[in-house]
Amino acid sequence: PTDIWICGYHKSGNTWLSEIVSLIMADGVVARVREQPISERVPNIFYNRKVVVHDYNNSLRWFDGLPEPHIDFEDTCRLFIDGNLLNGDWLQHVTDYWLTYGSNHANVLFVAYEELCADLPAMVRTIARFLGKDFTDETVDTIVNHCTFELMKDNPMANRSEQMEIIGNSGAKFVRNGKVGDWMRHMTDRQSALFDERYGQHLRAIGLRVCDTIEEAQHSMSTDGWIVQKEVTVRPTDIWLCGYPKSGNTWLSEIVSLIMADGVIDRVTNRPISERVPNIIYSPNSSRNGCWFEGLIDPRITLNHLDLKYLPRFDGKEGKMIYIIRNPKDVCVSYYHINHMVKHTAIDWDDWCHLFLNGQLMFGDWLSHVTDFWLAYGTGNHCLNVLFVAYEELIADLPAMIATIARFLGKQFTAETVANITTHCSLQTMRDNPMANHSDIMNTLDKPFVRLGIIGDWRRHMTDTQSALFDERYGQQLQNIGLRVCDQLADAQTCMLSYRRIIS
Repeated sequence: PTDIWICGYHKSGNTWLSEIVSLIMADGVVARVREQPISERVPNIFYNRKVVVHDYNNSLRWFDGLPEPHIDFEDTCRLFIDGNLLNGDWLQHVTDYWLTYGSNHANVLFVAYEELCADLPAMVRTIARFLGKDFTDETVDTIVNHCTFELMKDNPMANRSEQMEIIGNSGAKFVRNGKVGDWMRHMTDRQSALFDERYGQHLRAIGLRVCDTIEEAQHSMSTDGWIVQKEVTVRPTDIWLCGYPKSGNTWLSEIVSLIMADGVIDRVTNRPISERVPNIIYSPNSSRNGCWFEGLIDPRITLNHLDLKYLPRFDGKEGKMIYIIRNPKDVCVSYYHINHMVKHTAIDWDDWCHLFLNGQLMFGDWLSHVTDFWLAYGTGNHCLNVLFVAYEELIADLPAMIATIARFLGKQFTAETVANITTHCSLQTMRDNPMANHSDIMNTLDKPFVRLGIIGDWRRHMTDTQSALFDERYGQQLQNIGLRVCDQLADAQTCMLSYRRIIS
């Protein structure tokens, strides 16, 4: 009953996980793991000290730096893909475990190496809870600091130095660099494509996601669901602001924050928007795995870009949700600019449009994101605690939309209060307001987070062909689900004059 079995294909982070688990079971007391090598604290049930010489000298000589016969990288890739290395076929190994235990087995936990790289504190806490340990932040930090790759490389009790000496390679580092995406320094485009062809479709078919870049790993950590779905309970006073990135989320956040402050400007001028309306994923506290959110004082206002499937349900009486929609052409343009400001990527505009249309950017497919929320809470469902707002509605008639949002949140304001909120939340004011323009996040960049905010900026970027591709990709689908979006100011103003709303 007290056994802990650590399993995984060779070189999947097994030693790293072993050190983490060993220290967790030592209650984070580093002194208790300093005197005994990891091979004794977490012995390999197959390899023991008696067989290690035979094993390494006869079976694992393909390791870089070990004695001949030497197999070059091209041959190693071929042997790996064909399942002809020591531990057999990687895909078969992973698939067998995943299909056997990957669905709701209370005593089996799957951990991705890339999760450890992307957010080690959160994963240490997750593993600890799985093992029945509930640690303080200080203890988690101690474990994290001890289990960094740099420290493990220099720690003879963690880097298997005694085993490397046995095989006559005492100068080698068993713990190498541990980076996500190191394959990019080794594989050719052809080799990478062979791996994608061999594994990609099969992994998707069994519902198993793996990441081959650190950006994908960070995205998976932000959208994997365990941060929200398994950790956060919706309270009756909660206000959740949802929407695909660059849909006017920050603008909506400032509006809602001021509405909940009863339109009193002084109550929102001393704290940045990232604190007043924290993003449940990107908050500085999010590494604590969602627990920080439970400690916020009611009413909690939070922003997120997660897919619907990763959120709690809002079709009952608990909490309120506002989902903001913006026409996809302008979303694509705005997303392109912020991505280049923050990440300095070399993706050109043509490739960016292609990635957006194919749902291959960080937060996935725009159409799926919007459609899932709309079909769940919008057309015909009349969920009284969910409100849909179009970015173009805010542009076309901000005072009317502020009054609409306020009523949804249980506030009835005078015309003077609405006018004050409108003035404070104009895009020009927000661009110049350090408490609203994410200057605390963007202070190292030379461009503002709040950029133009106009309807139709896509016309300055898209070719006629690109615009037609967007119309073809989204137009009929949006009509089919009864969702109207406007990509021109005149259309938005006409809708607001005729129907008082764009979304109905």
